[in-house]
Amino acid sequence: MFALYFGVRYASLRGHAEQQDRQLSELARQAEDNATLASALEDQVRSLGEQPVVDAPAVGPPGPRGEAGPRGPMGPRGLPGGDGDDGIDGERGPAGERGPRGETGPSGPAGEQGPPGPPGPAGPSGPRGPEGPPGPTCPQGYTAQSRQYLAETWWVCVADDNEETE
Repeated sequence: MFALYFGVRYASLRGHAEQQDRQLSELARQAEDNATLASALEDQVRSLGEQPVVDAPAVGPPGPRGEAGPRGPMGPRGLPGGDGDDGIDGERGPAGERGPRGETGPSGPAGEQGPPGPPGPAGPSGPRGPEGPPGPTCPQGYTAQSRQYLAETWWVCVADDNEETE
């Protein structure tokens, strides 16, 4: 089978190569004829006392697109792998029906505890506390002021500065 495939393939490629060889020979003959005509035209222009100049023709709008040519021959198939000949791909069959839904599996383990969130907003203020004991009474010319040290608060009488001193 291997030899048959490559024998047919070789014959096809050989025929294609011969066709291309004929086309190239025809193009080479046309190029030779064109060169002979161009040389004769150059001699004619020089005989008239002019310098032969070849100007590029004006470029016009592009013409309509031509029809697509025939598809070229398929290239040779690659060599088979080390395990043997490659098989021919078969046609894909129709899709089957969906099967029944399977059972739900058990839940996975619980995840790690995340970091604590930010503190929430302050709540409403509570009711006013009970009336405290009366503050210290100072003699006239003195004012009561509180002093705090650590968690303790105490009261002292401080002389007023607005009194005239004698």
